[in-house]
Amino acid sequence: MATPASNIIDAKTINQRRLYKKAGVQSLARLESPPDLQQLTHVLQTSLELEEILRLFHLELHALLGLEGLKYRHGESGLMLQQGLPARHSASYGLSLQDETLGELTVSRSQPFGEEELAQLEHLLCALLYPIRNGLRYRAALASAFVDPLTGLNNRAALDRALSREVELAHRTDMPLHMLICDLDLFKQVNDNHGHLAGDCVLRSTGRLINQMLRGSDEVFRYGGEEFVLLLPGTDHDGALQVAERIRHAVAETVCECEGQGLRVTTSIGLAGLGEGDDGNSLFDRADKALYRAKEMGRNRVECES
Repeated sequence: MATPASNIIDAKTINQRRLYKKAGVQSLARLESPPDLQQLTHVLQTSLELEEILRLFHLELHALLGLEGLKYRHGESGLMLQQGLPARHSASYGLSLQDETLGELTVSRSQPFGEEELAQLEHLLCALLYPIRNGLRYRAALASAFVDPLTGLNNRAALDRALSREVELAHRTDMPLHMLICDLDLFKQVNDNHGHLAGDCVLRSTGRLINQMLRGSDEVFRYGGEEFVLLLPGTDHDGALQVAERIRHAVAETVCECEGQGLRVTTSIGLAGLGEGDDGNSLFDRADKALYRAKEMGRNRVECES
């Protein structure tokens, strides 16, 4: 196999070739002494985290072939991971297994690849396919566990995880953190008068509207029922109040086209900022108290808890 002048090996699908029976693939070039895959396979199967799988694989390639950089890309999910630093000479491989596309792997080093080295590399890739597939499935399962199936937003479990992280970061960096709890007003009437399909449509529409109004660092979660929780890291009180009022106005002015009907809803919002002695639970409790006051004082309004 001659290395092209560009030193880029055309992407190949490593699939349905038989040498190493457990992986169901074989090296694309014959080797006098192929590397032993048993130990590498065992090592790669010790983790389901893609970052760790690639780190271990990079260590093996560095030891055997002097590889300096490794980059993995999974186009379907937009995932891109890197180990080491890219170098001048590279080889790229498309990975698939049993008609399942697993992404593309590019390895690089300062020296050109010889044919025997490429054959070793291709042989070693046999041990990577199943761990990569399992890692992708594990990643997808984790993601779905933190997503609300109705709205596509992060769910309550994701909020618990994010809230702990953001509170710890805010205390450590002395940066502001604010929470908004948005509750759709009289939402039961939507379900009672127009049906649950229309109610679900309103929830999806409202969640999408709120999500579109946030900055990249902000996060929105469907907490449950008709409640949405927002975390605004690095935002002071005035900034958080502006966000809350923009959301309140936008929800009130938006017509949700649901089941052939144009429906309008309003939202009450409770706002609270992280205090010196707050943890995630106390921050949520204070935002919830502010929401309760907004409901008591007539709905479709923002109330703040100091």
